[in-house]
Amino acid sequence: MIPDIATVLKAKRKECKLSVKDVLQMLKSYGIEISDKTLYGWERGHRQPDSDTFLVLCHIYGIDSISEILGLEKNQELLKADEQRLLSNYRSLNEQGQELICQQMELLVESRRYKKSCDISNLAKEA
Repeated sequence: MIPDIATVLKAKRKECKLSVKDVLQMLKSYGIEISDKTLYGWERGHRQPDSDTFLVLCHIYGIDSISEILGLEKNQELLKADEQRLLSNYRSLNEQGQELICQQMELLVESRRYKKSCDISNLAKEA
């Protein structure tokens, strides 16, 4: 289950041992002035900060990767199953095997026959 932004904001503030007043002062140093009610509203999920303010909060709380704090595995959510399998197989090879795979893949791409945008009728004319 992916935690909501409100839960993460509150947990990270407490983890950093920052009071609401501390966070308000830090935000002010970035030119962002909000009330304590606004911050509490964000932490309770009643509303959300705008993207710029959210990024500043991430900086204040030492959050480097939004994906990681939301429990998303790096790149795993972005790859389809067959792409994950290809990557896993590639990583299981030694350096020489990886180089051979890269060379073979470049040959396939250069041949244009296996490219997605390839038009078979044009290939027949070129042959």
